[in-house]
Amino acid sequence: MISKNNCLKIYSLAIIVLLLASCGGSENNTPAVIVIDQKYEHNNSVGYLAPSVYYYMPQGQEFVPSKPYLVGVDLMFSSNSATSNTITVNIRKGNLQNPILATSTMNVDAAKAWSHFVFSAINVVPGDTYIIEVTSDDASAADALAWWGDDVEGGYPYGQWINNGTVKSGTDMFFRTYAYQ
Repeated sequence: MISKNNCLKIYSLAIIVLLLASCGGSENNTPAVIVIDQKYEHNNSVGYLAPSVYYYMPQGQEFVPSKPYLVGVDLMFSSNSATSNTITVNIRKGNLQNPILATSTMNVDAAKAWSHFVFSAINVVPGDTYIIEVTSDDASAADALAWWGDDVEGGYPYGQWINNGTVKSGTDMFFRTYAYQ
């Protein structure tokens, strides 16, 4: 029979192991380091594209990870109004018809800014194509949130923007993906 004191020690050890596993800790208990893996950020010398999230669904941005654990994404949004919008970001592999691997929902402010969406670490295959799918539940034209990007050739080299379910060659939305080092 295990004593109450030993049971508490075992329980505490189990919690520590689970925390290390969920935080990406390694065998030598080195804490996980989160880094930007892929990105396409605005360039002040090019024209901008800011389509409404709601009116162009389904929409997304293809990306190709170089690291095996995706933990979050940043996207740049703005709105013509002072209200916030509820945005859901899904990660899918290959195309928008494939199952959702991760999802994150948050209220996004109207100011033009980066918004950070967090996921539990998901396994991705470096070199394979994934999609950041963006949806909104706000159908009001006045409150429509816009996802920023640009439509110049030579943007993000490993993918394109998906607008109304169609890949738009030469167009990319602004994003950053985060992964464990």
